[in-house]
Amino acid sequence: MVGGKIYYPLGEVKDYKEQGVASWYGEEFHRKKTSSGEPYDMYGYTAAHRILPFGTKVQVTNLENGKKTVVVINDRGPFAKDRILDLSYCCAKEIGLISPGTASVALEVVGFSDNAISSDWSGVFTVQIGSFKELKNALRLKEKFFIFYSSTHINTYETHEGAIFYQVRVGKYNNLEDTIQAQRELESKGFQDTFIVAE
Repeated sequence: MVGGKIYYPLGEVKDYKEQGVASWYGEEFHRKKTSSGEPYDMYGYTAAHRILPFGTKVQVTNLENGKKTVVVINDRGPFAKDRILDLSYCCAKEIGLISPGTASVALEVVGFSDNAISSDWSGVFTVQIGSFKELKNALRLKEKFFIFYSSTHINTYETHEGAIFYQVRVGKYNNLEDTIQAQRELESKGFQDTFIVAE
């Protein structure tokens, strides 16, 4: 467990389980491009997750009412600290998430779609250390970390509500294990509000 989150070794994506808060996104993003390159379909069975490989099939259980659905990961997010998954409108409706907007859920990997990019969690990962609405604040944090971590960089992210955030991230790693080690190092230095993101 790292930073209160459970991770599994590379090659064990099929055993991945996670609990946390899920949200959803809808019509304003319909047909817009997702991080995987696919257009977002609000009526499709898809979702956004920070690190699971695109094409991963995940069973999502609403812990507040027991309703379940199966989604395919094709987007990145959510980047709110307290959320682990963004569901399409269709899936959110199926498990009773539309009205409350968020709910506690359990995730469990159940397979991979035919176009899955990877099943071993290889790819490019990074550690996010901060997120700001003001670019100047992000630049200030980047400059502070750049002295010790030359790989510190800023990613611009637009939320599903249309807000712009400037995310400060450290490192670019080719596998999840190295990224977890980097996150542990940051946490040992007192930076507790970090999380891992696949870029």
